[in-house]
Formats: sequence, structure tokens, C-alpha cells
Amino acid sequence: MPTIQELQVLATFDQEKLDNILASKTRTYEPAESFTFANPNQMLTGLFDLYKQGYTPTQKYMHNIIPPSLYSVWLLKPDDVQSSELASALIEAEAGYRQSLTEYNQQLIDLLTEEKLQEIKLAEWAKSKAKEDNQRENIRKSIEQQLQAES
Repeated sequence: MPTIQELQVLATFDQEKLDNILASKTRTYEPAESFTFANPNQMLTGLFDLYKQGYTPTQKYMHNIIPPSLYSVWLLKPDDVQSSELASALIEAEAGYRQSLTEYNQQLIDLLTEEKLQEIKLAEWAKSKAKEDNQRENIRKSIEQQLQAES
């Protein structure tokens, strides 16, 4: 369990941390997609349809022909698809970061609440102990006075 100081740091918004998360998400975004076809005819038809949708060839990955009947091709996604997917990924990453802030903040509230309750309990115990000690001393004095009066 993190300490109060650690939770205070974790629950505090940090623009640099968010920027790093978003930069990492941008770096790891995959703009290409693999398509596999069962035969050359299906591959030609499929590529034609994909090109019409805006997919373009890429040299970044190796294209495979796996005998006896699998043809795999990597194509770059259309720009609008890349933009939309990356925007969604960034929104999701930021939402995840903000959710973690909320969770750390809740943990901090819980921990501070428990700490405050312990302080209250300790103060009440100290008052109770002082009251008990005072009562004990009063009873002791009363008993001493009774014994002195009897003797």
C-alpha cells in the first residue's frame, strides 16, 4: 500500500506524465494492417477492394505467401482510419490516466480518513485514560481519608 506522500504525488495531475503517456501511445500506434487471403483470386479481389477503400502498399513489413494456400499482405490504413484510430487511442489513454488519478485520489481519501479516525480514537482514549486516572486518584484519596478517619 502506498504511503500518504506517495498517494499525494500519484493523485496529482502531471502534464508531463500525461504527455509521455500520449507520446508513447502515438509511437506504438500501428498504421498498417495485415490481410490474409486463401488463394490468388481472393487476394486480387481483396486488394482491389482495399485499395478502393484507401489502403496503400507498405514496404515496412514482409509480405508472405505460405504454401499451400495462404497469401498475407500488409497495407497502410487509409489516413482517415489512422487519424480516427489514433485519436481514439489517445482519448482512451488520457481517460485511463485520469481514471488512475481518480483511483489514487480515492485511496488517498480513504487513507487520510483512516488516519484521522485513528487520531480521534487516540485522543478519545487519552481523555478516557485521563478521566480514569483522575477517578482512580479521587477514589484512592477517599479510601485513604476513610482509613485515616477510622484509625
